[in-house]
Amino acid sequence: MKEFDRCLRSSDQQQLVRNFNLLFYGPPDTGNSELARQIAGHLERELMVKRTSDIVSPYMG
Repeated sequence: MKEFDRCLRSSDQQQLVRNFNLLFYGPPDTGNSELARQIAGHLERELMVKRTSDIVSPYMG
């Protein structure tokens, strides 16, 4: 995490990395959302949470 943070904050990388995405998956109630919140807070980034039900219709298929 510290290395990732260092790369994002370095002036050269800051020009290149403006946006990035992380996908967390796993069973419910295992801390996925909380981990994402902690990472976003540490990196001072906006967090956008999307659930599968937000982007896929239940009637699809």
